[in-house]
Amino acid sequence: MTIDMRTVECLRGRLLAERQVSRSAKEKAELITIKMEELEKRLKEEIRLREKAEKKLRFLMKKLEFIKGSRSSEGSEQSSSSQDSCFSSVSTSASNEGEGEEQEMDGNGLTSMEKELKFKAHTCFS
Repeated sequence: MTIDMRTVECLRGRLLAERQVSRSAKEKAELITIKMEELEKRLKEEIRLREKAEKKLRFLMKKLEFIKGSRSSEGSEQSSSSQDSCFSSVSTSASNEGEGEEQEMDGNGLTSMEKELKFKAHTCFS
């Protein structure tokens, strides 16, 4: 073999090695892209769930404020045992809300549980 042939073989070997490295880098980039897309989906779902939880928290905080306000303004109109039982009923319903599966919302953006809480609060303090 001449020097020219050895040079060609050496260059050929380097080219094949670089192609293999390039393929490997491309596969890694594709895997990273797939993982990134999965993480983005999970992040969007977590954000959606957090926003839903914050919305429920705001709703329940308003109900709690309403109940506290109603309890203090009622004074002697009802007995405290009646108030406690009603408050307990609303609180139990509120705490059970998070235990079930995801609930569908009506046209006003209220779940059936939220409507039930609204009804209980209204009937307890009307």
